[in-house]
Amino acid sequence: MRLEKIEKETRAFAILPLILGIIFVLLLGGVGLEIVQTKQKISQTISEVQNLQKEKKYEEAIQKLEQIENNFLVKYFGFEKDKIDKVIEENRILIKEAQQKQVKEETEKMEEVTQETQPQILDCKDSLDCLIETAKNCNLARMKDRISLKFGSWEADVLFSAEIKGKENEKCVFYVEAEKLFSIKKEGMTEEEIEKETEKWRPYVEGAKEICLFKNEDLVNWLKIVKEGILPSFEGAECKYHGLEIQKVFQ
Repeated sequence: MRLEKIEKETRAFAILPLILGIIFVLLLGGVGLEIVQTKQKISQTISEVQNLQKEKKYEEAIQKLEQIENNFLVKYFGFEKDKIDKVIEENRILIKEAQQKQVKEETEKMEEVTQETQPQILDCKDSLDCLIETAKNCNLARMKDRISLKFGSWEADVLFSAEIKGKENEKCVFYVEAEKLFSIKKEGMTEEEIEKETEKWRPYVEGAKEICLFKNEDLVNWLKIVKEGILPSFEGAECKYHGLEIQKVFQ
């Protein structure tokens, strides 16, 4: 009996490795099958994502990829996770680019609408004649030129800019500025004296500006006097700064 028992136990131990081997093969086969199926799912998902990208459905594409990331092998063993993460990041970049493009298109559209609705300002460049003509109807216009203007016994060489800004209270809104002073002099002055006077008055003249309300015909006459090389007064106009009434400064 004892010998028979020993033989049975020996046979049992002999069979155990075979049983374990079978179990291992089954487990390995199951894992292998899971790997194959997971890989197929990932490939299928990425293919679907590519189609969604063509339709610009990037959010939906990311949701599909995040769902596949919950797969057992991907979540706990990182199976092809880098590949999935890369595609997710690609879609996030596409979302950002799409948003930037949308903002740009909307901005450009708004600018186009603004340009269409806002009156165009005529650029007269350095032509006083152009500005005089537009002043007759108080149309929007601007000009800039280097000119010499006399006031009293003085003469100033300045960069002169002016703009007709439209109407207010049935009057023409006119802006004028002395942007730069090149020289200021009286007849008979030496070059040294001219340079000295120019430096003395530059801080007061450069940047001197005025914004006034003129009747159309008064503005036309004012500009015609400027064309003759004389700085006219602003008498009769409703002005804000009085900064360009240089005559009073040099009296």
